[in-house]
Amino acid sequence: GGSMAYWEMSGSFKLPKTYGHSLIVGLTKEKFERNFSASADISEDALAFNYSIHTSHIGLAVGSEGKQKLGKVTLDYAGRIYPKMARRDYETAMERNYPLPDSSSFGYELRGTATWNVAEHIGLTGGYEFRRLGTSQTLTGANGQPWPIHENLDSRQFIVGTRLTF
Repeated sequence: GGSMAYWEMSGSFKLPKTYGHSLIVGLTKEKFERNFSASADISEDALAFNYSIHTSHIGLAVGSEGKQKLGKVTLDYAGRIYPKMARRDYETAMERNYPLPDSSSFGYELRGTATWNVAEHIGLTGGYEFRRLGTSQTLTGANGQPWPIHENLDSRQFIVGTRLTF
């Protein structure tokens, strides 16, 4: 099991002569929490353990967004890249805490929605969002051997809601 949270503070700057497209620049923070549990019966002894890995990323987001109106429907789309997110992992196992080596991640996001304007300032919105943060790092095992890790943390979700515009 696990959970994910995402925060972003950004500015959107209109680009001239691009038919409503804007440049996005901002600071983002994302947290992933993953919970693991396992058990095994070894002869007469039962072995069980639970542990969690808490991962946070913080860094710059740069991208573009656009909007196209087709009568009562507005199509919104956006893309962002996360060029070098600082990553910190923290593992909790058997009631002890273990910080893991810091690393960095690269990521991207794609988002698209359609809004049907039911009144002048009110619309119904639906769409989809995909975000991926990838990390490659090498840890050293207990025997001193390198242990390469390539990990993708993905967030996929449908977007449904009401849009108010003024």
